Amino acid sequence: MPTIAFGGLSCRCEGCLKKINKRVMEVSGVQKVEIDSNDVKVTGNFDPQQVIIHVWKKTKKTLTAADKGINEAAMLKIEKMRRASRATVDKSDNICCFGF
Repeated sequence: MPTIAFGGLSCRCEGCLKKINKRVMEVSGVQKVEIDSNDVKVTGNFDPQQVIIHVWKKTKKTLTAADKGINEAAMLKIEKMRRASRATVDKSDNICCFGF
């Protein structure tokens, strides 16, 4: 099974890490999640774009994949969701739950 590392994890508090782990495990095909330092390593047969989108929808935290094509496609979908919900772009999207 392939393993893909996602970066861009800006929060390292225990609460955020648990939320991200839980949300990644909800994506179809994900078998295992390992979180260390700034990386989230996901193993299984899954769509990497769905991981990025699902984590953003549930936590408002943005993960990034090494493949720029995956990131661009996921960010386009996220931007469409923001517009559809008339949500404004908030610079605090990647801020920890404690606001640091």
